[in-house]
Amino acid sequence: MVTREFVITLALAGSLGALPAHEIRSQQLSKSVLPIHLQVLFMPPPFVSEGQVALAYELYVADFRDIDVTLAQLEVLPVRDLAHPLARFTGQDLWRRVRRPGKPANLVHPERIGGGEFAVVFLWLTLPSGQSIPQAIAHRATFLRSMSDGSQREYVVDGAATLIPAERPIAIRPPLPAGRWLMANGPSMFGDHRFDLQVVDGRPVDSQRFAADWMLLGPDGKLARGTPTSNTDWYGYGVPALAIADGVVESIGDGIPENVPLSVERAVPNRRDTVGGNYVVLRLRADVYAFYGHLQPRSLRVAVGNRVRTGQVLGLLGNSGNSDAPHLHFHLTNAGDPVSGEGIPFAFDSYTILDVLSVTEWTPMLQDNGPWLRQARARGLLRRNELPTGEAIIEFR
Repeated sequence: MVTREFVITLALAGSLGALPAHEIRSQQLSKSVLPIHLQVLFMPPPFVSEGQVALAYELYVADFRDIDVTLAQLEVLPVRDLAHPLARFTGQDLWRRVRRPGKPANLVHPERIGGGEFAVVFLWLTLPSGQSIPQAIAHRATFLRSMSDGSQREYVVDGAATLIPAERPIAIRPPLPAGRWLMANGPSMFGDHRFDLQVVDGRPVDSQRFAADWMLLGPDGKLARGTPTSNTDWYGYGVPALAIADGVVESIGDGIPENVPLSVERAVPNRRDTVGGNYVVLRLRADVYAFYGHLQPRSLRVAVGNRVRTGQVLGLLGNSGNSDAPHLHFHLTNAGDPVSGEGIPFAFDSYTILDVLSVTEWTPMLQDNGPWLRQARARGLLRRNELPTGEAIIEFR
């Protein structure tokens, strides 16, 4: 097996101290009369994936007047070097990242923002290894407005100057034992979890920003034995979920019955208190919590307030809550409630990438119990202190 090791340092431009707010305001950001408000509500710390430093966050764009505009371009700018954008998005590359909460999911032109409306631009920026992350970024949005004479006028709005957190993501052990795991719906720009923005307790949050669904592969490269009709047919069913670090059990949920595999029906209706199924929330520190979802009922091995050690069994993988088949839903947030915190990145201390899949490749593995097609010629790539992203076959040892 070929292995290659990466150890990346997150380099922050300048000193590690916070960039003073007056310095952000003093930069040469453009002035605009267009009544558009730009805001970043939460900025997760930068993380490393596939040898690159990355940022994942959301930009809110609000139209405060009865003026309809079209978002034509968005640039992300280092506050101390506005002439050299970190990223520039236009056309379909930009519009694919735009969501319009409250509008139909099949909205044809999400980039068109009417008076009194707002949009959310989901961003995922990557920088080559060795290039520094600035201490603060701003955003330059270009809008087109249709005028009464049939012409279009261009407006540029600068705003949403935001400090980049200086801390590195927490390093953790895998939440699962040794084996080959399908990481489905893994962290990525266009993954299913990425756009799960929810309003909880009066504020929008994206608790699943860096979430993934983990399913165990058997020796035959399949997710289940034979023609799976029950949960026990799936290789991952009953596998222990493990503490990723020393911590304290913040909360648990138990007693939710399991679903029939691949059924469109759920054993209980999806609500805020049932969507994660039977679960454990582990507090690692005051602002870092690990969520383990969809566990078997009555399989939890811990109680609220228990102190646990790295690798300790918390419960067993199951198929409860909003789940199609036995798996572990895992993510980190900055709050103890499973859905009210902001999703934050992390770094596994070690893992091996065996394959990178597309959704169309792993979907038959789930729905038809098809085999992992490239199993025989898989080549391992060792990663250390990184966050795995996308859809992949990951090996833990």
